[in-house]
Amino acid sequence: MMSKFIKRHNIIPQLLILITIIFSIFPLYLMVVISLKTDQEILKSPFSLPHVLQWANYINAAIKMKIATVFFNSVVITGGAMVGLVFFGSMAAYPIARIPSKINNLVFLLFISGIMMPFQSAMIPLYKVLKFLNVLNTIQGIILVNCATSMAFTIFLYVGFMKTISRELEEAALIDGCSRFMAYWRIIFPLLKTITATVVIFNTMMIWNDFLKPLLFFSGLNKGTMTTAVYTFQTQYDAQWGYLFATCTLSSLPLLILYLALQKHFIKGIAAGAVKG
Repeated sequence: MMSKFIKRHNIIPQLLILITIIFSIFPLYLMVVISLKTDQEILKSPFSLPHVLQWANYINAAIKMKIATVFFNSVVITGGAMVGLVFFGSMAAYPIARIPSKINNLVFLLFISGIMMPFQSAMIPLYKVLKFLNVLNTIQGIILVNCATSMAFTIFLYVGFMKTISRELEEAALIDGCSRFMAYWRIIFPLLKTITATVVIFNTMMIWNDFLKPLLFFSGLNKGTMTTAVYTFQTQYDAQWGYLFATCTLSSLPLLILYLALQKHFIKGIAAGAVKG
């Protein structure tokens, strides 16, 4: 009786995991399947497999959305923001995590409060600042916005990870005459590979998939990103569903490749307490 009871209780978590997997995979299945159908077939039976694979949807979508331009913009914007976030985020987190003081604790609380502040409350001030700096609708401007809005979360992750690093190596370097910056750059920063992978994956997902900020701060001729290109196939009264979902699939592929490349470090970062306060 006891063994049957244990088996039944083991089945419940497995069923919950299976249901979670199905709910996670189903949107991806639907996106790919719809991207390979005609609009008529989509409206008739959206969930079924396509009778004839419409690979032309991808070709036409790529041409209409100017994939070379928007892909280049997305890569430069995301890559530029990542460089700024990793370099300045880790540098700002270093004194907070390694040099305890009331001022550093207060600064950390200010950064944490930035995580809780909704972006919508800062849209108008950011727009005015970018216009004043003459970087509105430029790649530099949107990179600055992404760095500013993601910096608090980045510092939060780095601080949590740096607190787990032993102080002996750093103290030995300081005793040998190493400056604080060189101790950070040569001792601490090389140990941040795991958490940096976590930072890159989280922030790349947020910045690459962001729709609102590019729409507000990076619009115009030959502007836009992979996500705003989806808007090309959505009109007030109609939508080209095959092209739209083909664009969504193309936009998702770089993120999938990035995660597969960094998943080992990402999982290590989670396990090491990267998302702990």
